[in-house]
Amino acid sequence: MRAIILLLAVLLAPMAWAGERVDLPGFSFERPGAPWRQAAYYGPRRGDIQNERYMVHYGTNDGVLSTAFLEVRAWLEPEAKGGLEASLAWLKGQFEAAPKTASQRFTYTAHEMKEVKLGGATCAYWHSANEDRGVPHHEGDVYVTVINTYYCPHPDNPAYMIALMYSTRLAPGAAPFTQDSDLDSLAQSLTFQRLP
Repeated sequence: MRAIILLLAVLLAPMAWAGERVDLPGFSFERPGAPWRQAAYYGPRRGDIQNERYMVHYGTNDGVLSTAFLEVRAWLEPEAKGGLEASLAWLKGQFEAAPKTASQRFTYTAHEMKEVKLGGATCAYWHSANEDRGVPHHEGDVYVTVINTYYCPHPDNPAYMIALMYSTRLAPGAAPFTQDSDLDSLAQSLTFQRLP
């Protein structure tokens, strides 16, 4: 009986977090539910955004070779100084350069960028898809990778970037096992707070 209770506790633990808010300096978001499991957290707990980066990483897989991630990152970007317009221009430059930096491993098949509003802030939405031919131990097989990301310069300090990312890598012939709408739910839960 004790083994069954322990097994249930392990299986239900990720779901117990669903809906709770995660607070980081200057913003918060709602923790995603199943099938997402928190895999990592980086950053100090005292809130020093001047010197640290923050990252909360959630992951899942299809039990075989396909993977999916939801990630929330925040950092002070020295290249994005000069206000909101300068930060968005810097982001646009990064996006436009990405397909040009494709390697022998990755071939971009789609990419787009657009401005969106999240939590009352102007953000950039970036969608990209590529073929990955360099998955370790599966070199030459074509894995399809999709990455969708919201980049939001903080309203108080546009050099403080907040990124909400969904990525999935599907093995050849594998069916999608997560939904990119999980990113939209995460994005809709984003709220900005005054920076410390």
